[in-house]
Amino acid sequence: MKCRHGQATTPGTCQQNILKSTNGGSAESTEQEEYNVGLDMYAYVAAKAGQQDEFYEGAEYDQDTGQMVNPNVNRPRQIAYWRKHPNLHGWMAQLWLRREGNALRETDNFNGIELELTYDDLDELEYAVQNNRLPSTSGFFFGEGADDYYKPSDLKFIQEARAEMFLGLKVFYNSSW
Repeated sequence: MKCRHGQATTPGTCQQNILKSTNGGSAESTEQEEYNVGLDMYAYVAAKAGQQDEFYEGAEYDQDTGQMVNPNVNRPRQIAYWRKHPNLHGWMAQLWLRREGNALRETDNFNGIELELTYDDLDELEYAVQNNRLPSTSGFFFGEGADDYYKPSDLKFIQEARAEMFLGLKVFYNSSW
């Protein structure tokens, strides 16, 4: 099976393969994680909405570099990754419901959906993180609440995202479980 991001060959391995290629992970660590299915969440920067899907739709695996390449589309750059941070995912799902007019949908449908973040969103998120106001969220693959564990990296992400926006890039959140 080929996941939408390229290399995976078995269910539940897509994000682990992305991490291997973006973070330089070893083959051993990827093999250990291969069967650990769960909520993978990431933020990335790109010039436009849809650029990540566009990149991977036309990308091919380069044996020499071990990376996915697409000569026609720049690869979005990942700026944050979270593994099983359900309350942050719940916050993003609620934002998606509010923004997209998805009142008739449920947050259970918020998977693999690109969500663009704005300066105002980052301000709201920063307030929620600093004041322990991320909504309690659960799901089959989500794991336990990890707000305290992720708080420093959440705040670092917000700071980085603001800097990227200042430089003219767009910041997106996405998830996979």
